[in-house]
Amino acid sequence: MAISGERAFAGAELSLAETKAIASHFDTKLNDIVLAVCAGALRRHFAGNKAALAKAMIGGVPASLRIPGDTSQSNQVTMMLVSLATNIADPRKRLAAIVKASTKAKSLTGGMKSLIPTDLPSLGIPWLMSVITPLYRTAVASNRIPVVANLVVSNVPGPQIPLYLAGAKLITYYPVSIVTHGLALNITIQSYAGSLYYGLIACKEAVPDLRGFAAHICAAHQELLALSRESRSPASRRAVAKPAPRQAAPKSVPKSSVRNVKTKAVTKKTIAGKPTIKKPVPKVAATKKTGMKEVVGGKTAMEKTAAKNTDTKNKVAKLLPGKLTGTKKVAKKKRA
Repeated sequence: MAISGERAFAGAELSLAETKAIASHFDTKLNDIVLAVCAGALRRHFAGNKAALAKAMIGGVPASLRIPGDTSQSNQVTMMLVSLATNIADPRKRLAAIVKASTKAKSLTGGMKSLIPTDLPSLGIPWLMSVITPLYRTAVASNRIPVVANLVVSNVPGPQIPLYLAGAKLITYYPVSIVTHGLALNITIQSYAGSLYYGLIACKEAVPDLRGFAAHICAAHQELLALSRESRSPASRRAVAKPAPRQAAPKSVPKSSVRNVKTKAVTKKTIAGKPTIKKPVPKVAATKKTGMKEVVGGKTAMEKTAAKNTDTKNKVAKLLPGKLTGTKKVAKKKRA
């Protein structure tokens, strides 16, 4: 449709981490999730208009054609036309259709890269806007020229660290783009410091309740996030919810079983440059009973008694040497 001079602007902030989690769960790209969120918002916005949802709406998605390493100052951007599958009610099937259409558009753009003009947006008639704006506006208003796309959706990666200006921190980063005849709604997304900022600008006559459309953006995001969480298998949910097993507490040792053994002082000795530590050697009690014998000073009682008897005999032999010698001689004579 032809646009007027009045504009409306609204913004929505979504979590970048949650969007990445949704993309990871459905095994797709972040850009596809952004397109799916916009498609869900369009379905909510036109919920009461069955004719608008009878056919899939088309999104004009900017795509870079710059080769890695190319540092030239020329514009190398074109537009891909991607079906947003707004005619599909089921969000899972809608996302799958968007991924398929996006992949096909990327393949087509890459294959025709040398034929696509890179210094102008390839949206058809708007190339000549500066020359035939009045004629084009009249033609679109009378529906004589078919509309190539219904809206523009552009996702621009931004810095993930906070930015400052003269010491003041940049809190939010809502992008503001433009609208043209035939494209009365432009949704530009800028990532910044862990968030996705949706900047919506539209012709006020075409989209009078743009703030309500921004609320639909948030609702569509929450719908996909809930689906990604509900689709987990019961086993994985139990594994996440199951607490870690508790470790058994060490058993306490009764005091009666602990021996109070005195140990000798341990000294460190160095052998070949390496310190060695002797194990503590327990002292042996001075008196200790083992079985039927009594240990006294390291000797048994029987050994000590025998030693006493030997000492007594030696003393007697010293006092009576003659008698003992004579007795031995008499015994020898009798034998002879």
